[in-house]
Amino acid sequence: MGMSPAPSIANLCVAIHELKSILQHVGTFIFFLRRFIDDGFGVWLHDPDPEVDTANWNMFKATVNSGGLNWTFTDRSNQVDFMDMTIKIVGSKIETDLFEKPLALHLYIPPHSCHPPGVIIGIVMGNILRIFQLCSRTVDIENHLCKFFARLLDRGYQSKKMIPLFDKAIANAKEYLSRSDTYRTHLKELKKAANKRRIFLHLPFHPDNPPAKVLQQLWREYVFSPQGELKLNQLTNHQGELVPIDSMVLAYSRAPNIGNKLSYRKICKRSGPKVSSYI
Repeated sequence: MGMSPAPSIANLCVAIHELKSILQHVGTFIFFLRRFIDDGFGVWLHDPDPEVDTANWNMFKATVNSGGLNWTFTDRSNQVDFMDMTIKIVGSKIETDLFEKPLALHLYIPPHSCHPPGVIIGIVMGNILRIFQLCSRTVDIENHLCKFFARLLDRGYQSKKMIPLFDKAIANAKEYLSRSDTYRTHLKELKKAANKRRIFLHLPFHPDNPPAKVLQQLWREYVFSPQGELKLNQLTNHQGELVPIDSMVLAYSRAPNIGNKLSYRKICKRSGPKVSSYI
């Protein structure tokens, strides 16, 4: 652990063991089985004979543990916490809810942090969509929305600024979930095509710099569509092809913080004796 490819290596090792020994049980006493790195989730088919059912369960655990790793199993039940979801069987239906660890601190970036304004917008829009996607009951959605709102207020945000953003995010989540799979695929293809016709301006963010809307206005007035001139995407390059640029994206990066200055990571670029000379 600690290496960037560690999750991929772990996934590969366990996947080989699954193909050889575990997946053969799917369709017998296992109805459904999924795993993400070291967290697994499955749907068990009980045998009418309790002794056979217990033997199948013990055999399955032994098969999983025979791959070289010692896995911890929870008792079979009608409810389980898997990743960030609580999944439970209620009657003949499956209900889902958002799962949050009791010790989670929910330390969202405070409003005075030196981050682009779009960061908090993305946090609110993304988390509200996540709540709507993972919660199957309206009462749970409302509960998590209230908690999320209160946590942002605890971090220093003002309700008069958060309420319009929450209203927009809720409307966006409902509209997104109302789309058909075909329409979502169509929008993804349009977005993919649009991404190929963009340029990026990478800047370190500073609150005293001109806001993004000013830079976008300058781009439109002096580069993309100057007054009395052809638009940029109507010009031809040296090969006679139209310039494939329709828009500009401002890609902000945060400024170095105290941690970056005091915790130097790129030791190889430091001057002086090599690290090996101290060993």
